[in-house]
Amino acid sequence: MKKYYTTTEYKLRNERRIKDREYRRNRKGKPQPLSEETKEKIKINKVNEKLRINLIHLAESLKRLNAPSNFSIVNNHKEVIDFFEDLKNKIWDGIPIKLDMAEIQSITIDSVIYLLSVFDSFNMIGLSFHIQGNAPNKKECKIILENSGFFEFVLSAYKNKKYDDNFLSIKNDNAVSSEIAKTVMQFIIKHLKKDRNNLKDLQRILIEMMNNTIEHAYSDSNKKASKWYLIAIYDKNENNIKFSFLDMGVGIPYSINKKHSEKVALLIDKLNPFGKIVDDSKLIASALDGEFRTRTMQKWRGNGLPTILKASRENYIEDLMIYSNKGVVKANKNDKICEDTKSTFKGTLYSWKYI
Repeated sequence: MKKYYTTTEYKLRNERRIKDREYRRNRKGKPQPLSEETKEKIKINKVNEKLRINLIHLAESLKRLNAPSNFSIVNNHKEVIDFFEDLKNKIWDGIPIKLDMAEIQSITIDSVIYLLSVFDSFNMIGLSFHIQGNAPNKKECKIILENSGFFEFVLSAYKNKKYDDNFLSIKNDNAVSSEIAKTVMQFIIKHLKKDRNNLKDLQRILIEMMNNTIEHAYSDSNKKASKWYLIAIYDKNENNIKFSFLDMGVGIPYSINKKHSEKVALLIDKLNPFGKIVDDSKLIASALDGEFRTRTMQKWRGNGLPTILKASRENYIEDLMIYSNKGVVKANKNDKICEDTKSTFKGTLYSWKYI
């Protein structure tokens, strides 16, 4: 009888074992590549430690950051977005900040919700920061900041016990909220005396905007962290309501490039045959025209942007502005104006007047 250790089966088995041992021996002691999540945690821990050290010497490390006098993304987007980039960079550097808003002469609600979203985005990833601040000296600006509800979301001595009912204070969530959409409708009915049946399109637009925040999150693991923010103010003099809605997802152009690559390629041939890309503003404008639809193929989905453009052309929405990534589109009854920026706006900001 042939001995087992001389058989072909044994020799092959033995060769596999030797190779496995060599493989494990070669791997031993070698550092394994870190996951992106681990790298992010290490980075955050370093920033938190740097901030802890700076807070020990707060008087020397505190840096003043002046808010722009025209604190409005809608009216002054370049300067305001540069300000926010500076703010975020200082936080990532672990620098304690003195945020000086005293000299603000003009403020709009879009900048208020974006400022809050910056704070929230750092809180959600566990990154510590230290900001001291003040309110605008100008009475009108201070009233807007107080009645926006901003101070209810941050640690502050400024608390407004009774809100002006001309303000729909900040609402936010990381899911669709039909209750908040209903509250918005009630706010419009109260101030503009509109019939509820005439508000169905706007209600659908708001619901889809909320849903898009989750649909277009940066990753599946980050869907719970992606938030939307909504705020409105009734203007007695103009008899309209100014709305701002902020979606902290990936942004319209990024989402289009990722999910509609074939349609984008056709759009490049149409709009920029000698180039390789389409400007972000052109992608937003095309989405407004309904050229990109949701993958769900449901009739009620993917119609938010075309519906809001239709409302603008039918003249019950005015001064529509959409700012996303590096593109800005302003639309009114007869035309759309496209503008591209150097600074990248994370997410999508919608601003409009309801008349």
